[in-house]
Amino acid sequence: MKVLAAVLVCLFILITSSEEIQHSAEHDRQKRLNLPDIDICDTDADCGNERCCIKYLGICAPKRGLEESCNFSQYHGCGCKSGLFCQVAKCLGSLKYYRCLPLLQ
Repeated sequence: MKVLAAVLVCLFILITSSEEIQHSAEHDRQKRLNLPDIDICDTDADCGNERCCIKYLGICAPKRGLEESCNFSQYHGCGCKSGLFCQVAKCLGSLKYYRCLPLLQ
């Protein structure tokens, strides 16, 4: 549990520190992170079909596919692909594990 808390604190620090990066310095950010061919975005519309704009980082990523985890999609803003819905796949006590699944009828 302590490890999970430490990971969440590190994630929070990473997200809040990334807000300081300005979009006017997009080229510098790509160069600094040494990540070629990254699509910079402000909204999901900037990324194209089946892609989304990751909150606070401002980079495009693919939406979650079939059977992929969607546990933290409320934090990064990338949900499931079209036709899939974030649903409880397994329960372990009070913990629920979510996956992108077709809508159950």
